[in-house]
Amino acid sequence: MPKQLPRFEGRNTLLSTLSLEDQALISPYTSKVSLHRGMILETPQRAVECLLFPTSGVVSVAVSSEHLMCTIETGLFGFEGMSGASVLLNAKVPSTYLYVRISGSAAKIDTTAYKGLVRESWTIQRHFLKFTQSLITQTAYNAYVSRFDNIERRLARLLLMCHDRVLSDRIDITHQLLSKILAVRRSGVTVATLALAGKGLIHAERGEIHIVDRSGLEKLVGNSYGPPEGEYNKLFKL
Repeated sequence: MPKQLPRFEGRNTLLSTLSLEDQALISPYTSKVSLHRGMILETPQRAVECLLFPTSGVVSVAVSSEHLMCTIETGLFGFEGMSGASVLLNAKVPSTYLYVRISGSAAKIDTTAYKGLVRESWTIQRHFLKFTQSLITQTAYNAYVSRFDNIERRLARLLLMCHDRVLSDRIDITHQLLSKILAVRRSGVTVATLALAGKGLIHAERGEIHIVDRSGLEKLVGNSYGPPEGEYNKLFKL
C-alpha cells in the first residue's frame, strides 16, 4: 500500500525530527507567520531573506517561461518541507518560484540567523538537505505522471498529495487553481472532477473538494502515488 506522509499536527516535520540538541539551538530564532493563498514566497534571481517551515497549508514550486508565456508547477510541499533550497545548496539566488496554494502558517527563520546556526551545528544542514532529496524524487514522479497518466488520474494524485498536507478531508481549492497546477484547461479539470465524484471518491463544491474515499483514490492512481512519500519516510525514518 502507498505510504502517506505522517502528520505532526500543528508542527513542521523537519523541525520536529531534529535532534533535541538542534531543536534547542534553533528554537529561539523561529517566529510564526501566516501563509495566505497567492503569496509569492520566492522569486528567481532574488536573494532569499528567510526560510519558512510550513506547519499547515500547501506551497508549490514553479518555473516560468517568458518565451512560452506560461508557468509550470513542478512540485509541492507542506508541513513536511521548507523553503530556501538555494540557501541549503549555497546558491546566491533561487531559480524557481514558490507560491502559497492553500493558506496556512509557518515557522520563520531569517537567512542570516540560519547561516549562523549551521556554523554551530552542521547536523542541522545535513538534516534539512534530506528534504531536498525527497523533493527531487517527487519532481521526477511529477514529470512521469504528466507524461503517461490521464487528467483524471493526475487530478486524483494531486488531491491525495494535498490531502496529505491538510488536516481535514476538506481541501480549499478551486478548479481554476487545479488547472494551473496540472497545466491543463479548466474544462478538463471539471470533467475529471465530475468523473471522480461519479465514482464516489470525492464530493466537489464551489471552491472546495471533500475527500470521500481516500483508499479508492489510491487504488485509481496506483503506483503514481506513494514512492515519493515512501522515500520521504525512509529518509527521516518515519
